[in-house]
Amino acid sequence: MAITEYNPETYDELIKEGFTIVDFYGERCGPCDYLSNVLDELVYELPFLDIIKVNTTVEQELAEKNNIRGVPVIYFYKDGEVVKDHVGSIGLAQIKELISEIMY
Repeated sequence: MAITEYNPETYDELIKEGFTIVDFYGERCGPCDYLSNVLDELVYELPFLDIIKVNTTVEQELAEKNNIRGVPVIYFYKDGEVVKDHVGSIGLAQIKELISEIMY
């Protein structure tokens, strides 16, 4: 599908069904910028993915609700449940491997 910025009106609907990646990031964060580029490549290679980006500087309440203490953090949702998370930056090959483990 695509990469979309967090929207409180659609968030619950997007994560409740299928496979969704949620990227919690911060402003002026080098590892977050690197991960953003990786996610851009990922969605190009796997266009069926839904990726939601959450700016923790702006969306502090959602970050607190999800116990985000540092960034970047990725949550992998499958049918509304967090099935895996990853703290820190990650390369394209590694994230594809994680997706493969979760989906298959």
